[in-house]
Amino acid sequence: LWHHSRTCFELIDVDGSNAVSRLEFDTFAFMFNISKKASRDIFKDFDKDNSDELDYEEFRMFTMACLDKQYELDQRHPHLPQNIFLHNEEATETEIN
Repeated sequence: LWHHSRTCFELIDVDGSNAVSRLEFDTFAFMFNISKKASRDIFKDFDKDNSDELDYEEFRMFTMACLDKQYELDQRHPHLPQNIFLHNEEATETEIN
C-alpha cells in the first residue's frame, strides 16, 4: 500500500481536485477493508487541517497507519486471517483480544 499510495490517492480522487473528499473516501473504503462507520472516524483522524478533505500528505499518513495497524494485529493475533484491519463494524480490538 505504501509503495502505491500515490496511485491509490489518484484513483480515489475521482473529481481530480488533488484531494480526497469525505464522500470519495467513504466510497472507496472497501479497498482498504474498512467499514463505512470506521471510515468516517478514520477520515476525521487524518484530516489534520479540518478541511473536510485529505490532501496527499494526509492520505499518505493514513496508508502508513494502515500498515502499522495491520502489522500490530498480525503480531498480536497470528492465528487470525491476514488483513483483518477494521474488517467490519462489529469487530473491535476488544473482541479480538
